[in-house]
Amino acid sequence: KELRQTFVFDEIDFSYDKNSRAFRSKNGLGIGSVAGEPVHKFLDGVLELRKRRGGDQFSLYLNSDTEHFLYFKRNVLRYYSTDKEFLNKILSLDVKKRSLPPKNGDPYYTFTTTSQGNMLRFLDGLDEQEDNKEN
Repeated sequence: KELRQTFVFDEIDFSYDKNSRAFRSKNGLGIGSVAGEPVHKFLDGVLELRKRRGGDQFSLYLNSDTEHFLYFKRNVLRYYSTDKEFLNKILSLDVKKRSLPPKNGDPYYTFTTTSQGNMLRFLDGLDEQEDNKEN
């Protein structure tokens, strides 16, 4: 079975933040392709990768004409966008269509929406860490 790749990043510089124990992108994100279509552009955004005892996490914030925020933790992908129509499409899907049960040793997986507040807390945390670096 082919692995479908929606986003392919072709240029990201990471730095390690000791306080949050995370790798965080800096200076934007180089997007190579989206849904198989070549893009090769830089976007304003942040990708953060964390390894925790409770499981790996990633957060992705893209700031284009529409803000997008994805957060993955413990097999649940949470998504927020300033595009309310898109959020409503996700919420209108039956929960069973937004989930994959465990199969052949693969874990359970689901996706749902999250709030603007969660996105803002993520961004505020980035600002706090930048302030701490300057002091």
